[in-house]
Amino acid sequence: MRINKMILFFAAYTFALLALAVVGYYALVDTPAKRIQAARENPHFHSDIAYVDLPRITLTLTAPQSGRSGIVRMDIALEVEQKYVPVIEGASPKITDRLVAYSAHINYDDVTRPNATTRLRLDLLHQVNNASDPYPVKDVVFRQFVVM
Repeated sequence: MRINKMILFFAAYTFALLALAVVGYYALVDTPAKRIQAARENPHFHSDIAYVDLPRITLTLTAPQSGRSGIVRMDIALEVEQKYVPVIEGASPKITDRLVAYSAHINYDDVTRPNATTRLRLDLLHQVNNASDPYPVKDVVFRQFVVM
């Protein structure tokens, strides 16, 4: 009986030491900050994608059929390749002007629908690529889209 208790004590003691070793490893050696730093230094995780912020666009839209009107505020970022960032930043006034001109023709009732940003994103991407031609913009990202 005494031998069984000793074996059980030895097994529990070994398990506890192993658990402490694992916890110590993750606490001291493999911290999340070190993993993030390693990912930044690893060339396999390097991305050539960059985001260019456009100025905030605030519009007053109307819906002629229903007579409703409201304000729409959009904060937009453009997803581009890293090598095109200076060119797109230089063309941001032209791109913003194109987006404002296009958005002035949007129906307010269309913007208030639940899937409005999905359809609007594709249309805005088309307008942005026309304004930034020949430098491609990969995507339009809504940082904020508020309908008031």
